[in-house]
Amino acid sequence: TMSNASVDERRFHAHGFSAAQWSTLSAIWVIYGSCYFCRVNIGAANPGITAELLDPKQLGLVLASFKIAYAAGQLVNGQLVERIGAKRILLIGVLGAVAANLCFGFGRGFWSLLVAWSLNGYFQAGLWPPCVKIMANWFSPLQRGRAMGVIGTSYQLGSALTYAVMG
Repeated sequence: TMSNASVDERRFHAHGFSAAQWSTLSAIWVIYGSCYFCRVNIGAANPGITAELLDPKQLGLVLASFKIAYAAGQLVNGQLVERIGAKRILLIGVLGAVAANLCFGFGRGFWSLLVAWSLNGYFQAGLWPPCVKIMANWFSPLQRGRAMGVIGTSYQLGSALTYAVMG
């Protein structure tokens, strides 16, 4: 038979998180929520881009390039997480997305913006797979639903906050 302590311990691990788990959850929440500043930010820039640099069709192609690169990146980066490791791919994704956004900010024409925004899409696709892998490694099957529910608020609030503070 199980002692009361082991039953209480199982209940804690099923429903509550340890300090280390909260730290991991918080870090993933901030990282993934922050990536929306490098994704949703283009909405405020679109009018200026079409006024100064691109016609609407070109802008549409640039915007589509993100989605295409993101889709391809999901396939590739999910596999890389298994081979190279979640933390490495997460770091590469974050640094790559930041670099791509900086390059986009300095872009002066269709091709430079297309390449930068495509790279942003690819690198952003390297954020979700490692986040899921890290969460799976840090949380028991009984905890994962709650943990992923918390992570789900990161992209909702990250997106909303981006709209609130951008241009």
